[in-house]
Parts: sequence; C-alpha cells; structure tokens
Amino acid sequence: IDARVRELMTTQFSEHIMTKYKLTNVKSLLIKGQGCAICKSGYVGRLGIYEMLEMSEDIKEMIMQNMNATQIKKRAMELGMKPMIEDGIVKMLDGKTTLEELLRVVKE
Repeated sequence: IDARVRELMTTQFSEHIMTKYKLTNVKSLLIKGQGCAICKSGYVGRLGIYEMLEMSEDIKEMIMQNMNATQIKKRAMELGMKPMIEDGIVKMLDGKTTLEELLRVVKE
C-alpha cells in the first residue's frame, strides 16, 4: 500500500475499525484492479455499499423524542447496525472491490 493510501486509511477508518477488521497489516489481503485495454479502471459493473437502519422500538422512541442523528446512530450500532464503511470493508476483504475504490467512495 503506498503512503497516500495508507494515510487515507488512517483518516477514513477509525482505530476501532482498523482493529476489528485487522487492517493494520492488510497489504497481503488486498487486490488491485487490472483494468482492460479500453477503460483501464479495473472495475466491471457496480457494487453497492449500504447502511440500513432497522426501525426498532428503541429507535422509534428516540425519533419521537427528537433525539439527534448522532445519538440515534450510536444506539442503532449498539443494536447491530453495520455502518456503510464497514459494509465496504467486508466487500473489500471478500475481494469484491479494492481499498482504493472504497476510499474514493467514502471520501465523497
């Protein structure tokens, strides 16, 4: 991983995520898109990364109490919601996308 990408990882991924997914020494797990003669991107098709909030009774109550989005997201994650960045990391580690593409998307 070049220095620019390593720097992006440290700014985009929390220490918790780096530890949870063992990303501190991830270079042996990563793939690199090869591209084709025409587009040179290394990617074919589209792959979504998602973050879905299940409307539990706890979350409904928090919304009714006009709690802020940060508090609601924190509680949703306690209840098992996976943030979008983690969905992307799982897909990257499964070889479905690259680290560079994930960092490009989450930076936008």
